[in-house]
Parts: sequence; C-alpha cells; structure tokens
Amino acid sequence: MKQAFDIVNEWLGILTKVAVNLVLLGIIIGVLFPNSALNMIPNLSAVMTQFGEGGFAGLVALAILVTWYQKK
Repeated sequence: MKQAFDIVNEWLGILTKVAVNLVLLGIIIGVLFPNSALNMIPNLSAVMTQFGEGGFAGLVALAILVTWYQKK
C-alpha cells in the first residue's frame, strides 16, 4: 500500500513540475507576444486579485500553497 502512495506522490510531483513549467512558458510568451492567445499575464493577475480579495483567508491559502510547493 505504501508503494502505491509513493508512486502516486511521484506522479503528482512530476505533474506539478510540468504545470509550473507551462505557466512559466505562458508568462514568457505573454511578455514576448502580448497579443497572443497564450498570454497568461491577465489570468495570473486575476488569480492574484482573488487572493487579495480573500483577505486573511486568501493570505493563509497562498502561504499554504507556497509552503507545499517549497517542500517538493
């Protein structure tokens, strides 16, 4: 059973790394080509606005995400 959880955890780690790299690629494309369909900068602005509007709960959620990501 532990081996199954280790395999799932490994796959989730790989998927997280791929997702982060895709977001970074989207940001770079957004900077180089502002009018492209892959411009992620407005989407990231919307996410950060939602964290800001969440007040203390948004701050706690952001801290949990950062802590979780730093453990990887």
